[in-house]
Amino acid sequence: MLSASQKDFIHSVAQGTPSPVNSGHMLYVRSLIDGADSPWFVKAHDAGLFTIDKKRDEALRYLKKESAVYKHLRGQNFKHIPDQHHYQDGVLLLSGLKKEEGWHWRIPKSSDAETYIKSVLGALDRLQEISSHEMFDHESSVDFFWQNGWGSEDSVAVAVNSHSHKWNDVLHPSTSKSLATLAKSIDKVRLHEKPESAGHISHHDIRQSNLAWHPVHGTVIIDWSWASHGVQNADATMFLIDLHKSGVDVTSYLEQYFSEQYAKLLIGYWLLRLGEPTASGNDEVRLHQLVSAISAFELLKLSKA
Repeated sequence: MLSASQKDFIHSVAQGTPSPVNSGHMLYVRSLIDGADSPWFVKAHDAGLFTIDKKRDEALRYLKKESAVYKHLRGQNFKHIPDQHHYQDGVLLLSGLKKEEGWHWRIPKSSDAETYIKSVLGALDRLQEISSHEMFDHESSVDFFWQNGWGSEDSVAVAVNSHSHKWNDVLHPSTSKSLATLAKSIDKVRLHEKPESAGHISHHDIRQSNLAWHPVHGTVIIDWSWASHGVQNADATMFLIDLHKSGVDVTSYLEQYFSEQYAKLLIGYWLLRLGEPTASGNDEVRLHQLVSAISAFELLKLSKA
């Protein structure tokens, strides 16, 4: 339950009745307040949801970090973030971007699909122009992906062979076939050294659910918890993987935007996570990571074709 001070802060910014929002993998209280002037999205840290101190502190730290990233990007004149944000006492409020007002939270199933893709990639190109050195001293998601993937003492091959079978009944036959090929090809996709940072900011969690697109207002990116020093085309690569995972043909974008090295880094990280318990106890997160790894592997093959 949120504290009285948290509720007071929310009410000081956004008046109205909050409606619960079910999204995201981390344990936050999320809601949408359809205020008289404009809607607000609320993302709040509830300490009572956690039983492990480390996870509780980490969730609060990520929320503070997200607020700091918004502030920094606004100062760099980066237009692809919510118009407004406020943070206090473990509560982040963002301008709400409602579907009813024309915002798309997935690629539109229309002639706008290509415009959507180009808009997102254009926003990611702009992000790569912003230096990360003033924002981050040492924190690196690339380091984390490496240390918890190919750079770990634990075996990625053992993880995929030990845990991937639990989802055989829910995978599409073609996806299961790709998984079997991936399991046999671990040595071919293995990354032997960590990619080097290019010195710009990367989001590191570019999925459709973290992107809002409007045919007039363009692309807005949310959920910057993983932001840190980036590798060239890291975000574009993850975006293309997510689109391919949804059945979208991204072949024409691979040559310019797809990084084979970064895709391999993600494969190692996603596969090694398969056996780890999630904060919510919901294995669906691991299923999505498995399918993402398979999608990255499929794009690796397409990029070489």
